[in-house]
Amino acid sequence: MKHTKNCLKNQLAWVNQFLDYFSKHPNYCRKCNGSGELVYYENPGDQGMPGVMEFADPCECLESGICPRCGRNDSLHECADGTYLCYVCGWDEGTKEVAPPMYECSCHEEYEWNCQQQEDEEDWYNYMQETQELRNG
Repeated sequence: MKHTKNCLKNQLAWVNQFLDYFSKHPNYCRKCNGSGELVYYENPGDQGMPGVMEFADPCECLESGICPRCGRNDSLHECADGTYLCYVCGWDEGTKEVAPPMYECSCHEEYEWNCQQQEDEEDWYNYMQETQELRNG
């Protein structure tokens, strides 16, 4: 399978974003990507609520007193409102700058779709050829 040109551009963009973040924050938490929270999604349809909802739990780095971004275990301060702030790197729970999530290539899906389409076209061609042979006797 070969990657599309668009996929390769997206992979390169992801690598550049990741290297930029990593060069600034090499000790970030790999579990939460430096956000301090673990996000998950649930469908509460059985509770009468439509759609998928986003939820977040604190990452174990925060619970252990380790800054999610710089990895220091002596720099977090719990503020009066219950949120955290890192004195070293400036991270707080509202920080949106996190390590980019891993790029997910979908070329294999496109490849499988193209293969199926090619098989369908070959089946159709063979069917038409057999039908023509039957007509010609």
